Amino acid sequence: MIALIASFLAFGAAGINIQSPFESVSYKVPTGWKEVEEQGSKILIPEKLKPNQALIVLMLPPENSSSDSHEKQFGAQVAKITEGAKVHYKGDIETSNITAGKVFAQAFVLEDEELGRNLRVIAVVFGSSQRLSLVVVADPPELVEQFESDITKLLESIQFKAPTEKPGAGGQTNRDPNAGKAPTGDTPGKFPGMPDWRPSGRGTPLPKTEIVDGKPQGLWYLVNYMSSVPRATMYAFLPNGVYCTNPVWGGGNLVDVDLQRRTSPAGVGTYSVTGSVLSLQSTGYEARRAAFSFASDESGLFFKHGESVFRELKLPTTSAIVGRWRSMGTQYIFNSDGTFEMGQVASGDNWVSGSNSTGRFVIDGILVVLEHRGMTVIVPVGVVSAKQLLIGSALFVRS
Repeated sequence: MIALIASFLAFGAAGINIQSPFESVSYKVPTGWKEVEEQGSKILIPEKLKPNQALIVLMLPPENSSSDSHEKQFGAQVAKITEGAKVHYKGDIETSNITAGKVFAQAFVLEDEELGRNLRVIAVVFGSSQRLSLVVVADPPELVEQFESDITKLLESIQFKAPTEKPGAGGQTNRDPNAGKAPTGDTPGKFPGMPDWRPSGRGTPLPKTEIVDGKPQGLWYLVNYMSSVPRATMYAFLPNGVYCTNPVWGGGNLVDVDLQRRTSPAGVGTYSVTGSVLSLQSTGYEARRAAFSFASDESGLFFKHGESVFRELKLPTTSAIVGRWRSMGTQYIFNSDGTFEMGQVASGDNWVSGSNSTGRFVIDGILVVLEHRGMTVIVPVGVVSAKQLLIGSALFVRS
């Protein structure tokens, strides 16, 4: 066992930056396993092994993904790990979706001078911008099947965290001057915009809005042309093939898929692209399949699902939202010093009424936290363009 570990730590030291921290990833060690850290890598070993048995799961430090396809990145990792070994058997590449993203895995029977003949399973988990490589080594090979459930649970528990912000020149960060954190809590029966609503504090990280391996990821909006009031719907497409309509937010950069499944299951579905066809299947409904294409124009990135046009929705920043915004009888004014005004006007036959509020705001990802009159109101705000904001489901125009 010692020789086995030493050999793979040598690989980690040669092929990966072993100083990379594990701060950007979390996981659960299976029950009955022990974990050690050596030379920047994590090693997991089941405690109940016989003297003539060897099984380790080597977890290499997480890395930033490259611009290459997942298939090409996986192939490069496999080539590193199998370099110099004689290949007696090579299984098919298998893929699966987990909460963190997509897993690529391949089994080998290899032989080299240091380890002799052994079964090696190589897996790479791809998140929205990071990847995590794991190597399972078993002797005898039957141990992989014996501990398959534990290894699967380990993979499914992996979560990538949003990268921490690093200081720039002079020790300064590039943080928005009005960046902050939205308070969290369990608020059943409440919705964004209500004074008592809070994001749950749990969920899947919202990935960057882009097309990855020919599939949409991140935050998008779809204009509702049937509404008498200018409206649009937010969509979050996650790397694991799940999408959410009007996402339930666990935080400024978290989508609480589990909570949305419990409270509004029709708002959760799965998506896939086969050839030039995008399939969207909401829970409880038949799949909607239509031609898929994507491009960009002066307004930014977009993709088409049949006649429907989904456009990228940008996260708000102070510089993007400063100004006066109107939609029907509602007006927001956001100022660069972190103050805001909000006014509403309603009218009927021979009457007009209005209200006005002032306070301060902070920005947490997609969420803008409004503090006024001793109340905290949290609303999702997306930047459509320099002239339009999406606040909740209403489109506001700069005036």
